[in-house]
Amino acid sequence: MRKPALTLMSLLFLACGKEPAAPDAALLPAFSATSDWTDQVVNLPPGDVKYYAPCVDDSLDEVGPILQSFHTVTTGNGTYFFIKVRVLEGFHLVGDATGIWNPAVPNQQATYSERVSGVNGSYSLHFRTFLTPIVNEVSGTKINWPLRITVTINANGQVTVDRAIEACNIVGK
Repeated sequence: MRKPALTLMSLLFLACGKEPAAPDAALLPAFSATSDWTDQVVNLPPGDVKYYAPCVDDSLDEVGPILQSFHTVTTGNGTYFFIKVRVLEGFHLVGDATGIWNPAVPNQQATYSERVSGVNGSYSLHFRTFLTPIVNEVSGTKINWPLRITVTINANGQVTVDRAIEACNIVGK
């Protein structure tokens, strides 16, 4: 009975040494970041940028007001930009041959994010529109035109990922 008691006493003595059980707080990693939110209404002018819609064989120009909500987070590892875009009343698309296209659902949204690394100099961009139809004002034709783009550029300036998925589909009248 004495041998187990001595063994337990030795273990208890070792466990209750003078060394701290946790590392110093100064040795823990430090993290700091800044966060900034900004909203901005932008009125897209005619002829600014046109996008080709293959399902209707026409180039469509975005015209009218959009709300851009910016969120910027900056850390020691770089900066992250997140932008949410919502179309406002009066936004429409104008086709060279097909005329005016209106959102079928008000307040359509898209997201856009960028990451600029301060550590290795890499860059990535992700853009995504949500699947909501747009309707031609004259013919009543409805199309779904979601768009997803991913681009990643490494620190040497080489494009390592480049994907654009654009499924333009006529979904009815």
